[in-house]
Amino acid sequence: MSRLLFLAVLLLLAGPPQTATAQATEHGLEAFIPDSTALPEGCAPRPLDDSAPPYLTSNPMASDDSTFVQAVARGVFRGDTLEADPEATLIAVYQTDDEMGVFAFRFADDALAQQARDAARTSGGVQILQTRGPVLVMVWREGPEDACYTALEKHVTSVLAGE
Repeated sequence: MSRLLFLAVLLLLAGPPQTATAQATEHGLEAFIPDSTALPEGCAPRPLDDSAPPYLTSNPMASDDSTFVQAVARGVFRGDTLEADPEATLIAVYQTDDEMGVFAFRFADDALAQQARDAARTSGGVQILQTRGPVLVMVWREGPEDACYTALEKHVTSVLAGE
């Protein structure tokens, strides 16, 4: 099952959000979304389809809605116990021959982000797992590395390095 479909099922089970969806710019997570000019041809966010829950309104999407954030965290951390839930999350899923993407989570402090990083190390499919302050960023793919994945990896690494 693809990660987007898996997350969509979890989000449907979680129910509708209790507050309006927030914009990525309110969380500082938007920096992890590469500009389309930085991506190779054919690498673009995957369009939402009928399997996406109605409140997953865009891809990429960021939110601080607790229901949404908790559902995404459950899907990404796959049952690993976190000391605290993230405060906000970003999802960006890209489609070439295989699916790949970026998850970013903002925690209350650096230690919680590091604890989440350690818990996520056991999750399959994650190739890059880095923290910068209270933010944990994951870059993942479901197939072989390609130009799209390389561009995503380069972009996230440069943002984390403060470039």
